[in-house]
Amino acid sequence: MYRKRPVSWSKHIDFILFDLLYLQIAFVLAYFLRMGSFHAYRDAIYRTMAVIIGLAHIYVSVFVDSYKDVIRRGYMVEFFATAKHVFLILVGEMFFLFFTKSGDSFSRLISAYFYISSVIILYIWHCVWKKVLVDNRINVREKRILLLVADEKRAEAILNYTEKDMMLDYSLRGIVLPGRNENVKMVKGIPVVADLDTVEEYLKKNVVDEVLFAHSKARELPLELIKNCEVMGLTVHIEIPVSEILSGVSTVEQIAGVTVYSSCVKMVTGGQLAVKRILDIIGSIAG
Repeated sequence: MYRKRPVSWSKHIDFILFDLLYLQIAFVLAYFLRMGSFHAYRDAIYRTMAVIIGLAHIYVSVFVDSYKDVIRRGYMVEFFATAKHVFLILVGEMFFLFFTKSGDSFSRLISAYFYISSVIILYIWHCVWKKVLVDNRINVREKRILLLVADEKRAEAILNYTEKDMMLDYSLRGIVLPGRNENVKMVKGIPVVADLDTVEEYLKKNVVDEVLFAHSKARELPLELIKNCEVMGLTVHIEIPVSEILSGVSTVEQIAGVTVYSSCVKMVTGGQLAVKRILDIIGSIAG
């Protein structure tokens, strides 16, 4: 059975929820630095602002997709991404104060303290949590076993990508080269285990969970082998050659009973639409 991968923001729900908590801690800390008290929620304007910060955080997380590739981001990229995320939350805060004409009741120094403390706290938390996740994923034993079917050039390109990805949830155990050259035993450290004529025998004798067919042209796909893999109960992945033609955000779906590859500049998920609708309702009530 194959488990479909979640969309970008939902698979990082741990970051989103803990960031929400740490943003509130940063807000209370900023209030303390300015007012000398931790009772930030006793004052109505600051209590309201704490709610606005939480809503702005959720909005930015979903619509700006600020957690995209969060696991793979380096230290500098992570710092600037965190600074941008908190800055957008601060912009939302400023908009609220402007439209409600509450700016005179709110300390601008608290906003400055909040921005600095939030960036520092979230940045440290992200770096620590990413280290925990990466170490756990590297050591996990229950990875899916993947077999790659591709020519030597395409196999090298795919392996160049996997070498840089520390969060793979599969283990690439072997490569099947169409028209196998007996002189090619390994491709970037991964053994060549069979060709198209002997791969079915290999599948019968070895444990494989999924097979990835990576071909530049659809007509080159070994259709009979694909069908046999499905009969064996294996999950089959097929590279879609059209991905080199369309450059926008893409997804595979069904339209009029036909499986199509859809591409557009910006694709909105159901979750984003739901959050937008909820925020619209909250905004109308507040207004």
